[in-house]
Amino acid sequence: MGEFVGIDPHGADQLLRQMEASKDILGRTRHGLEAAIAEAGASWTGQQGVSAMHRSWAFLDDTQRDLKWRIDTLKQMVPSSGNGLLSGVFTFASETEAARQGKADATGITGALKQHEIETSVESWRKVTAATAATKAKLNDPAYAAALLASLGPDRFRALFLHWMRDFRPNCSRRGRRHLVR
Repeated sequence: MGEFVGIDPHGADQLLRQMEASKDILGRTRHGLEAAIAEAGASWTGQQGVSAMHRSWAFLDDTQRDLKWRIDTLKQMVPSSGNGLLSGVFTFASETEAARQGKADATGITGALKQHEIETSVESWRKVTAATAATKAKLNDPAYAAALLASLGPDRFRALFLHWMRDFRPNCSRRGRRHLVR
């Protein structure tokens, strides 16, 4: 299911800085090139000068964002003990996919929690637990975790936590569970 990734954080940081410098150069060149092409009109020899420059900038920007996501994710997954290679298996192919899945999983948790608030039964709580347990292997991905929490929102997260504390946390007294048995 996953993709194996190995990154040297120091080298990747250097590459990110170089890509940023390249984007800056392209950004400064863009206005002059666009003006020269407009002035030359039909006599301009480079058919795709401006569009190629825009594609280059977009490529650098997308690649930079993806590399940053990969570094951040690996740092979450693997405790760093220096400047060595970080490696791990990614659950998601991209930051966008991770965020999309985080939102989808939040929808499942929200639905199960709403049903539990109506039924207030052990079985409905098991469904909430199953929905939250399905997220465990994905939470190392910062984009997934951020999307999951943002989609749940503070009120839903608080409700989830309070239900867990009041009725179903491990090692709690039976007193909190009594109202379910009645």
